[in-house]
Amino acid sequence: MTGRGRRNLRATAARRVPGGAPQTAADLACDGVSVSLGGRRIVDRVSLAVATGRWCTIAGPNGAGKTTLVRAIAGLVAYDGSVRVGGAALDRLRPSARARLVALVPQQPVVPPAITVLDYVLLGRTAHLPPLGVESAVDLDAARGAIEELDLGPFCGRHVGSLSGGERQRAVIARALAQSSPVLVLDEPTTGLDLGYQQDVLDLVSAMCRERGLTVLSTMHDLTLAGAYSDELVLMTEGRVVASGPVAETLTAENLALVTRARFRLLDESGRTVVVPLPLARDHR
Repeated sequence: MTGRGRRNLRATAARRVPGGAPQTAADLACDGVSVSLGGRRIVDRVSLAVATGRWCTIAGPNGAGKTTLVRAIAGLVAYDGSVRVGGAALDRLRPSARARLVALVPQQPVVPPAITVLDYVLLGRTAHLPPLGVESAVDLDAARGAIEELDLGPFCGRHVGSLSGGERQRAVIARALAQSSPVLVLDEPTTGLDLGYQQDVLDLVSAMCRERGLTVLSTMHDLTLAGAYSDELVLMTEGRVVASGPVAETLTAENLALVTRARFRLLDESGRTVVVPLPLARDHR
């Protein structure tokens, strides 16, 4: 992607986001959510709340249960406990009604390789179509708006299978944005993106929180990015929440020691906490 293309994508954070304002502003609340797979408890009585227009990131080591939790919220795995959006219990809704409330960007999306970018992004409008219905002009506008926001216009007619990893990831995010749901759940949204596009995508998500009152729940491994963009942070390990709250209060050495054995140093950069990994001391190599 050219430097001009990157500048265009960064500029979208200051413009109107795709699909217009959500019809429903909604808090997300999980109360005592547990998930068992293959007889093993993967998520253990997790409770969290994300207010409308706020961004909460779940962080923790591999195997902590982060992806399983967001899959439960999206209705892809069965769970005990309660997940509510705007007071509505998601497990009582039809899949289409649930999708109109929660859009998911999965970590490993299944993308048909022979479908064009436009048609793929249009799949995000499925929940808004009546039975046996076809896309309307509103649906096409929402899809094209999402494509523009993610700087995918030049690839509109390309097959998704011909895209690079980063381009394909942006198409997946565009599909979720076209869904126009008030809650956006992103599982490792910067996977496959270089540093510039990581910032671009997270800038856009941050703008949607502010301008549309979008409720965002994400998972991330990069604690510095999580601290820079999120309002709240939830730290998980072994399926349980061990710390949660505003980023400034949660991203501490004491809390990080609960979820990682990595060597690190915390730096304050203009009020933001930066997590710097440290190499093994020379005399221990």
